[in-house]
Amino acid sequence: MAQTEKIGEQIWKDFHEALKDQIWKAFGIFTEGYFLFKKSLESFDAGAFEGSVLLCRATLESSFLLFLSIQWGSATSFNIVYPTTLGGKLRVVGFDELRDAIEQRVSFSKEQMTAINRVHQDGNFVAHFASRKIMQRMARVEQFKKWEARNTNATDADKLSAVNKLVGSERSWITPADALQDLRDTASIMLTLGKAAGRQTLAGEN
Repeated sequence: MAQTEKIGEQIWKDFHEALKDQIWKAFGIFTEGYFLFKKSLESFDAGAFEGSVLLCRATLESSFLLFLSIQWGSATSFNIVYPTTLGGKLRVVGFDELRDAIEQRVSFSKEQMTAINRVHQDGNFVAHFASRKIMQRMARVEQFKKWEARNTNATDADKLSAVNKLVGSERSWITPADALQDLRDTASIMLTLGKAAGRQTLAGEN
């Protein structure tokens, strides 16, 4: 715990320093994402690494939706218009759709797009723990069947060894390193998103 203590606070401090005065107002738009990111850092410092990555995913999902839903009236006014169905009813937008749409609007680097996908996957890893275990079990059974077909003369010891290798290759939990990488990448992604929103507000002033 000593190694992870206060790392989240330092990331938060660096995040604030990187915003700069001119860009800061843009983050007033992402109130929910801003709050969720702060909670993800607090979770990390508390040793709740699974909670941290889940909150990183929520941070991006919330911020992407809000960014894409803003309709600017002027440099200081805007409306939030959430996606609707053809019938005019509000609809749920999945992470994949949000990611694809935000990529068209914001100049994320290739590394950041890779990180967005990883944060999404890590969050899902925690959120869908039970179903993931079942899917892993099903995949393991299929892989073992293929192994048996290729190794018809295998002994019981060989089979046990093969099963242990399959189990060992499966991801079982979120590590502190996983969570820390997600936090740093989420900070980078949020900064890029904030600058993109800042450019919109600044453009409206000119």
